[in-house]
Amino acid sequence: MSDNEKFIPMSYWQWEMMAQEERQKLIEDEIELCKKLQAEAEWKDGFPNEWLKCHSFREAVNRTPEDE
Repeated sequence: MSDNEKFIPMSYWQWEMMAQEERQKLIEDEIELCKKLQAEAEWKDGFPNEWLKCHSFREAVNRTPEDE
């Protein structure tokens, strides 16, 4: 049996499900990081400095450069 015969490619659906699970894991990891940064950060002007660097938090509060 050749190597090509041993390899069974995933269907598009299997590939998409795997990708979706991976994206969900990355989102959950980012949320955990945000929570950790929130707990550890020093607060300034009502916002913790390090937490503001977190993409999810910036997105959640819709801060813009004009808000700075």
